[in-house]
Amino acid sequence: MLDVGINSISRLGKALMHIWIRYATNIALRIRFQTVFKPHPEYRRPIAREVEKNHIKLWRALSNDINLDTLRICSNVSGRANPEIVPEEVFESEIQRSLCRKHMEIKFMAHKSFYNRWYPGDIFPKSFIHNIEGALFNSQYKPLIESELPAILADLEYPVVIKPNTDSMGGANVHFAKNKEELIPLIKGGKNYVIQERIQQDEFFAKYNRYCLNTIRVDLYRSVVTNKVHYLHSAFRMGKGGSLDNETAGGIHCFINDDGHLNDYAVDKVETKYYKHPDTNFEFSKEDKLPAFEEMKQVAIKVAQDLFIPRLISLDMCLDTNGRWRVIEINLTSITIQFAQLGGKPFFAPFTEEVIEYCKNNPWWKS
Repeated sequence: MLDVGINSISRLGKALMHIWIRYATNIALRIRFQTVFKPHPEYRRPIAREVEKNHIKLWRALSNDINLDTLRICSNVSGRANPEIVPEEVFESEIQRSLCRKHMEIKFMAHKSFYNRWYPGDIFPKSFIHNIEGALFNSQYKPLIESELPAILADLEYPVVIKPNTDSMGGANVHFAKNKEELIPLIKGGKNYVIQERIQQDEFFAKYNRYCLNTIRVDLYRSVVTNKVHYLHSAFRMGKGGSLDNETAGGIHCFINDDGHLNDYAVDKVETKYYKHPDTNFEFSKEDKLPAFEEMKQVAIKVAQDLFIPRLISLDMCLDTNGRWRVIEINLTSITIQFAQLGGKPFFAPFTEEVIEYCKNNPWWKS
């Protein structure tokens, strides 16, 4: 009887949490959409009535309250109206939580200090020092004491990157050090960080913006039907005005079409469109194709297959000066869906129906 009572409370608690999350998500997204509509009132413009009607009908399987803002913004930006565009509030409150239930295990898999332990062979940036909960380790994961740091720092291959090894969304607290003198203040008193090599990017990426490492965001999906990992789509992320390439830090992103060619525009966090990079004036062109595009997809799928549990995987990748695709980071929570959708492609296409059916029959708050 006690077990039944605890389980009942747990189910009730999840049901109440679901109501709260839906409410909070709707409020947060209304605020975000207002920041888009303020400079771009034209994005409010309704699209074909039949498309909007089919959009509501499709996504009503997961929510009775469908906000048309996501569909209208993405359609007006891209010029492509598709009812399968995923409403952001439905993704946040229903889909992502139903596909990614084992939050703690998933979060552990994205821990940056363990990339090279799980994936040997220089797929990820070379790491030099790890600080894990205040404990120091070298590149071979052997314990260090603080008195050994000065000698190690003196021998590092500069420049280096120091970043949090967990919870560093949006490029928060990522720093670059050209020498030991710049690095020492960054590590004093800190914990949970990793010191890595700074990868030099291929000229294809550098021509748009040389200030920071520009990356490709690659989205993958592990099918709920076959358990096979599929490449979904990718977007080219660039720094702007001295920022990192993260959108929240001021960067812009350009959708990459299925054949590897870029869109002819990029957008920023309020969906302002750029037909050329604002710093370098280098034009975005559908004639420009990502180098070694198929190889990038193969590397991404290989990494994602070995993660086993997550069904949504986003990788930040770059092509280095040796022509090798490298993975900079693994993202398994707070997945961004607008990169693809602002380029005119529904996030889950061609798996939209499969995902809807699964989340409809297996909602996270009833598990």
